[in-house]
Amino acid sequence: MNKIMVYVKTWEDVVDMLDIDINKFDKLCVNLTEGEIAERKLLLIIKVLNEDWIPKYNETLYTIYWNRNKDGSFSYYFYDHWHPYSNVGYGSGFKNGKLAKYCAEQFIDLWNIYLKYNTNNLLQLIQNAE
Repeated sequence: MNKIMVYVKTWEDVVDMLDIDINKFDKLCVNLTEGEIAERKLLLIIKVLNEDWIPKYNETLYTIYWNRNKDGSFSYYFYDHWHPYSNVGYGSGFKNGKLAKYCAEQFIDLWNIYLKYNTNNLLQLIQNAE
């Protein structure tokens, strides 16, 4: 087990570790959707789990793959590695597979909110396209 996983069990742990003023965070999120708030939280969780590591050009990163359940929720399926082809960082990759799997399982409720929002938002954009 990665040492950081011992310390990061909840969103509140991340808030404490990053010394986030939760009132300021909440104010920044006041006009956002539930999915957008979940995305912001997940990006901060990933930052802490990766211990500030951000993949760069030609570095391997790990990403999570999901199953869509019959009830519309998502469940962790597996993780895999890939190589970004960019010289800028990518904020939602993981430095190893153990962290990817841990984040998927430990923060499944946030991932469900985030994934449902993105899926529904994409479908709405397609339906509204001319």
